[in-house]
Formats: sequence, C-alpha cells, structure tokens
Amino acid sequence: MPHLWQAKWIFLEGLFGRIDWCVGIVAVQIGVSPGDVAALTSINIVASAMLGRMFLNETLRWQHGVAVIMSTCGAVLISQPSFVFGSTDTARAPAIGYLAATTAGVFQAGFFVTSRKAADVHMDILSLSSMLISAVFCAVLPCTNLVTDADLGIMWSSPPEGVGWIGAIFVTSWCSATFGCTGATMCP
Repeated sequence: MPHLWQAKWIFLEGLFGRIDWCVGIVAVQIGVSPGDVAALTSINIVASAMLGRMFLNETLRWQHGVAVIMSTCGAVLISQPSFVFGSTDTARAPAIGYLAATTAGVFQAGFFVTSRKAADVHMDILSLSSMLISAVFCAVLPCTNLVTDADLGIMWSSPPEGVGWIGAIFVTSWCSATFGCTGATMCP
C-alpha cells in the first residue's frame, strides 16, 4: 500500500497522463492530423528535460540543450503548421489545434516526471490511477462540445460485440498506462 505522501504523485501521474490523452484527442477533433499531433506531442522531450531539472534536480548539459533545440525544430518541421509556414490550403487546422497538440506533449512530460516521483509505488496502482481518471474523462468528455460522440447503438444491437470492443479498449489502455509508467520509472 502506498504511503500518504505518495498519493499526490499517484494522482498527478494519472491526471497528467489522461489530460495528455484528452488534449491530443481534442487537437485531432479541431482538425490537426493525427500525424501532426504525434509530431508535436514529441515536444515532451523538451518539457521533460525542463521539468526534470525543476522537480528532480537533474543537471542539464550542453548536449541536452542541443537535443532540446533539435527536437523542437523537428516537431515544427514535421508538422509544418500553416501559421509558421503559410499555406494556400484553406483546410489547414487552426493554430489552437497545434497549440493543443503541443500542450499534450507538456502534459505527457508531466506524466513522465510524476511517474518517476512515484517510482516506489507498484505499477498496478499507478495504472489503476490512470484508468480511474480515464473513466471520468470518458464519461465527461462526450458531454462537452470538444469531441463528437460515437453512436453507442452497437451496445444494444450486439451486446457481445460491444463488450468485446470495451474489453479491447480497456486492455489496450491498461497496457499503455502500465508500459508508460514502467518506462518512466526506469529512466535514470
């Protein structure tokens, strides 16, 4: 059982990981392509270096600075946002979508740092935190205008198929949360 002082890191780890997920979904809903969201979310490397310095007292050397600059430039060059490069394509996503994708990367960095702060907590507890917060977000997010809700008619027309899909989503999410926590806690 985790100690009381670890509770805030357990909660923040789950919260940051799920906010990252939600903001990424919102960025796609705004109109940013999934590939651009993935590229801009990779800014988590930059944010992790800064947050690691602030909260984990890690040292930053010139090599880290070069990696941060190259990661930032790479994310911008891959996604080629129209507000930087200009575009005659009127179907490009608005700047707020690109900002949302970048923000998702910052929250992902927060997930990594808080996972490291809670490194002594069993992975199942960290994963459970992520899954419980995911359940809340999955219940609330469709009630907003941020995403379009899927038709849940399949749950009633074919319950075994609906249960199968929910099971697959649960297993995939659990693995994602567990592998992400494990990887973050294994970092030096």
